Amino acid sequence: MPSILIEFNNSNIRTAQNITVEFQGYISADWSGGYVELAPPFGAKVKKTLTSSASYKFTREDKTLLDGSDRVVDDCNLNPTEVIKRGDFKKGKWIVNYKDAYGVLSSYSFLIKEPPIHIDYKVDVFNSTCRIYDKTNYKINNTMPKTNKYSLEVTAPAVMCSDTNTMGKTYTSPETWNSGSLIYINNRASKAVATPESDEFIITPIYNATYYIRYESEFTYRFGATEVTASTDSRAVSASLISGLLAPDISYITGPVPMGIPVVITNPSDVACDIWERIKDIDIKYKQSLCKNTILADKLRDILDRALQLYILSQQAMEIGNTALAILYLEKIIDITKTRFA
Repeated sequence: MPSILIEFNNSNIRTAQNITVEFQGYISADWSGGYVELAPPFGAKVKKTLTSSASYKFTREDKTLLDGSDRVVDDCNLNPTEVIKRGDFKKGKWIVNYKDAYGVLSSYSFLIKEPPIHIDYKVDVFNSTCRIYDKTNYKINNTMPKTNKYSLEVTAPAVMCSDTNTMGKTYTSPETWNSGSLIYINNRASKAVATPESDEFIITPIYNATYYIRYESEFTYRFGATEVTASTDSRAVSASLISGLLAPDISYITGPVPMGIPVVITNPSDVACDIWERIKDIDIKYKQSLCKNTILADKLRDILDRALQLYILSQQAMEIGNTALAILYLEKIIDITKTRFA
């Protein structure tokens, strides 16, 4: 009973992109005159007649196997100018059909997709840190991959620090892994979901700036295909599940899997300086108005009371890790203290 290996290589190098069907234990007399056929997730099938060879290669010259864009370059918003090359075979549920020399038909399905990359981050402006987490579930077809390449970087642009009048540091991993305050733990693909305790790297200090998270990886998955019939998928040719073949093994090389996101950091300490100046000004005017203009003094006291309420809410938001809400409360303090009283 022959076995079959299908190597699905979605390389970003066009000449390397191919899908190879390899018969192991191939007997030419049992197969010659039959065929092997690939049915992509959508579009026309591609068929090759079986001969004395045990190996059959499908390439990007078979245009129906491609995603339709006929390109390998994708702008991934990794930073304002960078592009990254990607493979462009179609992704989704594929069908492979076989016919042997005796007219016996068999069909199998397998799923080709990329892991949905989930890079998360947590900004703590009061402690001046940004923690980066990889929370990607790398399982495809209930299989964890072999890691061919893994790179997770954060680029922090050089900015002027108003407190020290010095330029901020630029962190780029992997060059600065395990150095200074940038800590990187590799081997993300060894588990389904990352945990903050072991899978993070930390950037500190942080400034008011746009940081760029850049991710790129390549994996190899190995899993078995599933026998199907024409009654369950119209692309299949087999009428029943009585194939004499072993289910094909799929070796799926993802090619580059990229993603990138900008992280805009607003440091409330800068906002707080502006708020302090406003509160100080209103407090002085409030004290001056107590004996001269009680109506104005009451208005100023209401502003000070509301500002204090919002400040407390901002602190509570930071305690639960909601930086965005904390900044929102601080901005509301600015709104209510905009008026300057004579």
